[in-house]
Amino acid sequence: MIRYVLAVILAATILGLTATAIDHVSADRGEQAIEAEINTVDEAATELIEAEAATPTDASPQRVIEVDIPGDSRTKAGTERLVFEPVSSAEATRVTYRVSGQPEQTMVLDVSISPADGNTVDLSNRRGTQRLLLTLETDGGDPVVEVSDLQKEHI
Repeated sequence: MIRYVLAVILAATILGLTATAIDHVSADRGEQAIEAEINTVDEAATELIEAEAATPTDASPQRVIEVDIPGDSRTKAGTERLVFEPVSSAEATRVTYRVSGQPEQTMVLDVSISPADGNTVDLSNRRGTQRLLLTLETDGGDPVVEVSDLQKEHI
């Protein structure tokens, strides 16, 4: 009888440890996925600034990019918060994100990304592929990438 009790206790302990490990790996994969998408935006904005010149009289150079915001799954934690906001004192952008069950994280991008219609580009509570329009503009002679959320404009 004691053997059965010990076997049940051992099985419950193993299952508990496995569930914890799966949650940890899921959170790590979710963070890696959203950081890769943030880097996609950063690279596209940097490439737009480096490859194009903003012209005040002609149509401004533009890029349409797609970012894939992960939702919750068995193997990957979903993104609960994703916000891009310009840093007013520098040519930089603060990106705040949170993956399910994890503390909020912040990254700073070395490119000035400004929302076309407000203070922040808030992609929180979005899932799947999101289309963003990047437009190169000038702000007092300095290049600024304006971001428009294409899904938001068509809703």
